[in-house]
Amino acid sequence: MLWRALKMPIFVLLCPILLALGPSIAVAANDCERLNILAQYENFANPNYPADRMATLKSPDPIELFHFEIPLRAIEQAVSDRMPPEVLNALIFEKEGQKYLRWPIHPSEIRAARNHDQPSYFDIERFLISKGLDAKKYSYFKAFTTSSRSLLVYDPKCEAAFSVKVGTNYLHDQLVLMKRHSWKTANGEAKFYEYLDRRMKHMRPQFYDYQDEPAAFGIKDFDAGMSIRLLSLHGGGKPFLVPGFSVLDEYQGPKLAKASGYSDPMKFFLDVISQVGKASAEKLALTGVASDSLHMQNFSLEVDENLKWTKRIITRDEGDAYLWRQYFQEAGEEEVSRVGLWNYAWNFEISMYAPFRFVKATPTWFTDQVIHNSPKVYPEFATNFYATFKKLLNLPNDVRSRDFSDNRWTPADVWKTQEAQEYFKAVRENSLKQFMCNRVLSN
Repeated sequence: MLWRALKMPIFVLLCPILLALGPSIAVAANDCERLNILAQYENFANPNYPADRMATLKSPDPIELFHFEIPLRAIEQAVSDRMPPEVLNALIFEKEGQKYLRWPIHPSEIRAARNHDQPSYFDIERFLISKGLDAKKYSYFKAFTTSSRSLLVYDPKCEAAFSVKVGTNYLHDQLVLMKRHSWKTANGEAKFYEYLDRRMKHMRPQFYDYQDEPAAFGIKDFDAGMSIRLLSLHGGGKPFLVPGFSVLDEYQGPKLAKASGYSDPMKFFLDVISQVGKASAEKLALTGVASDSLHMQNFSLEVDENLKWTKRIITRDEGDAYLWRQYFQEAGEEEVSRVGLWNYAWNFEISMYAPFRFVKATPTWFTDQVIHNSPKVYPEFATNFYATFKKLLNLPNDVRSRDFSDNRWTPADVWKTQEAQEYFKAVRENSLKQFMCNRVLSN
């Protein structure tokens, strides 16, 4: 296997909030290797689901992914210039002088149809027939399922690997009607990622980055949507990613800890929570966005080819968000809030939201007495979040946060200071990089 190490520019070491012009860790020979590793952890190092159940539903090998071929003229599109051409070309192709979109069908839907149930893809099938269009199911992609409804997809030549989210009435063969994915949601989330790109352009934070979603497609007639998520990071690079919940896996958790130099997997878990706090502070300070469901399925660890953790936290599903009203007003970005998919507020939850949500089996090596689904906020998260946030904004030490014990944090108490006013001035001028680097370099 071929690897090439890319060195981080020297100015990034001086000011971590600046953009790194390349990835911070080694890069694999092709995207399919990264996708395969992510898929194995998603499906087989997942305490969210019992191992015996996963064994009946999951395969370590990729599966055939069926799709419809729909004329592009019948499709709504929200495709940004951040969309890699190889991914776009895998989805859109030309046949008989007309462009078509490959619309994947979730594998759970195919199984449901065989059982004479009512999968959501029947709606697409009926739509195509009603328009006199081809309703045949074709095969082109290979895919892995994940812990959620999203699919890890690659093309036959492995020239394009990405994640796709489509609606389904079934999740792991169980009826889950809330997993429909509408065009309204897909289009709204695409606009949200455009916003994140505007605020994060030319910056690569020290602890935080996210998987970009640069494209969405839809069928407006019955509000069906499809979102495309990249394996690469917004700030640059295509690292290996390991889901956050794998840290709590009975067997793989200790192995991940050992690869990162930890002899105690519990210490490794607490350090991950600490870094999530730091990453959440960077995200809030740079974008005005806080996650409203920061459980361990919604972030990944960036690791190198030896599975050693880089200490960075990579988030996904950024659309699950609180928008900090004052930030968005100062930034002149209130239009984003009008999409109507987010909590737009002055005060909001900013916490490690129920770390054990969805975790069905706590590992035997876990030493903390945490009740399943407890709203407890780990002090490691709270302490590191607030310390990092204060440092980025250069807030005085006597500015205190509200108690985290109620799972909320109110930012209003910090805005009376002169330092906070300077911060909001930088928000208005979109000069946060310079503002924060001046703070870092002066300390």
